[in-house]
Amino acid sequence: MCASRQQRDQCIDFLSKAINLFDGLRHIKHGEEMYQLAHTISKFIQARSVLSLLDIDPPIIPEGNVLRSDAWFVVKEIFSTVEELRIVIHSTSRSARSFALNRSLGHIIESIKKLKSFSKSHVRFETPIILNVVEIIQEYLFSVSGLIGQIEIKEPIINPYIIGDPVLGNRFIGREDILRQLEELWFINTSPQSVILYGHRRMGKTSILRNATTKVNTEVRVAYVNLLSVSSASNGITDILMAICDALEEITEIPVPSNNDLFQFPETTFRRYLEQITKTFTGKGLIIALDEFEKIEELIDAGKLSKGFLGFLRGMVHMSSKIAFAFAGLHKLQEMNADYFQPFYASFIPISVAFLTRDATHQVLANPDPEFLLEYEPATLDHIYDLTNGQPYLTQLIGFQLVRMFNDYVFEQGKPRDRTFTIDDVRTICSGENFFTTGIHYFKGVWDQAAEGATHQQDILKALAPHPQGLTESELISQTNLPKETLQAALKPLKDHDVIRSQKTNEMVNWAIAVELFRNWVVKYKLNSVDS
Repeated sequence: MCASRQQRDQCIDFLSKAINLFDGLRHIKHGEEMYQLAHTISKFIQARSVLSLLDIDPPIIPEGNVLRSDAWFVVKEIFSTVEELRIVIHSTSRSARSFALNRSLGHIIESIKKLKSFSKSHVRFETPIILNVVEIIQEYLFSVSGLIGQIEIKEPIINPYIIGDPVLGNRFIGREDILRQLEELWFINTSPQSVILYGHRRMGKTSILRNATTKVNTEVRVAYVNLLSVSSASNGITDILMAICDALEEITEIPVPSNNDLFQFPETTFRRYLEQITKTFTGKGLIIALDEFEKIEELIDAGKLSKGFLGFLRGMVHMSSKIAFAFAGLHKLQEMNADYFQPFYASFIPISVAFLTRDATHQVLANPDPEFLLEYEPATLDHIYDLTNGQPYLTQLIGFQLVRMFNDYVFEQGKPRDRTFTIDDVRTICSGENFFTTGIHYFKGVWDQAAEGATHQQDILKALAPHPQGLTESELISQTNLPKETLQAALKPLKDHDVIRSQKTNEMVNWAIAVELFRNWVVKYKLNSVDS
C-alpha cells in the first residue's frame, strides 16, 4: 500500500531484501525482532488498499527491551485502527460508526506525531515506509468521515446506565473471566459443580447469576431465587421450597406441586418434584441459584428453618449428576456458622467477584449501548476508575448521573455543551450531595457490614479515611489505640471483603481504603458523626 505502483514495487523489493538479511540474523540479539518488524511492514505495503489491512493477522508485539519500540508502537496503533475500521464498515449503528471513526483517527494522528518526531533525530529504514502507510490510512479515514457525517443530538439521551437493578443482556459486560469459570465448572466438566459467588457489596453477583444461562451455555439452565423475596419465611421451609419450585417451573415448564402438598409434606413433595424434573431434563446442568444466601443463617437463628435444612439441600445434589447449587453473597462459606454450612465446605468451589479491571470499567462506561451518543475523554475514564477502583455499582452510578447532568443542562436549561464528558464533569457530580444520597444503600451497606464480626472495623475505617495513601500498621495502632492482635483481627475481614487494600510505599506496607468514593463518604459523613 503506497502512493504509487512504482513506489510500492520499490518498497516490496527493499523489504524483501531486509527480510532475507534479518532471517539470517534471527539467532542474535534483536535479530528476531527486526525480522518480524520487516515482515509486518512488508504485509502493510503489499496490501492493495486500506480495506485489505482487515485481512492481516496482527503480529505478536514484542515486550521488554526492544530495539524499535517506537516502530512497534505505531504498528500497534495501526492494528488498533484496523479494529475500529471493522466497526466503521460493518456496524449498523450510525453513532457506533462515528465513534469508531473518531477513535481510529486518534490512533493515526498519534502515530504520525510519533513518526515525525522520531525521524528528526533518528535515521531508520522503516520510518518513511510506515509513515507513508499511516498517511494513506489517514486520507481514507478523512474521506469516510464525510459519508458518516456529524452527530446532532436533538432530544434527551435515554439513560443506558443501570443502578440498583441487575444488568441484563448485552449491557452485561466485564465479567468474562467469571463466566469462563462457570462454563468450565457447569458445562465442560462431566457434571456441574456447585459454586459460591462471594464479594464486596453491589459487585454484580446477582447480574452474573441472572445472565448465566445465556452467557455460559444454553444447555445449562439456572433457576434463580433471591432469598430476600422470602425474608420473613412465615411458613418456614415451605416458603423457601415454594420459591425454588417456582424458579424451576420457569425454566423447565414442568408444573409445580400443589400448595397443599408442599404445606403438608414439604421435603417429600420437593424431592419428588426434583426427581420428575431430572428425568425429563435433557440439558447438561440444572443449577439452583440462591442469591443473598446469608438469609438462610438468619432464618435458622430465628427458628424458622431447622439446622438440617442445608443438609437436606445437599442431599438433592446426590439425586442427580445434573444438579448443582450456586450461592451468592457477601461471605465465604467458612465465614458462616459451621454448624449450618459445614456440609457444603468440601463440595462448593468459591469464586471471588472482585472489582472490574480498568479496561472493563472503560468498556462499561464508553459502550453502554450501541446507540449511545455521548463520549468520554480518555483521561475522564481513567479518573472514574481511580474514584471507583472498578466497583460496578459506583461506575454505573457515575455514568447515570453524567447523562442526567447532560440532559438537564442541554434540554432543561437550554444551554449548549459538548457531548464529551471531562474530568471536571465527573468532579461536579461526585462532589454533590445528590450523588451520595443516591448511592446511600451502597455506602451505608459497606459501613454497616464493617460493624459485623471482628470489633473495631469502623474505627479503622475512620482512622484511614483522612489518608488517601494509607497508614502503616504501626501508624494505625497509634491512631486507634488498639492492641496489635485486635487491629490485625479487624484488618482481616476488611481486606477479605475488599473494603481496604494493602499497598507498598517506600518499602513499607500501607493499609488504605480500597474505593476512593467510599473514603470520601466516610470523611464527609462519619468522621464527625457521634453514632457509627
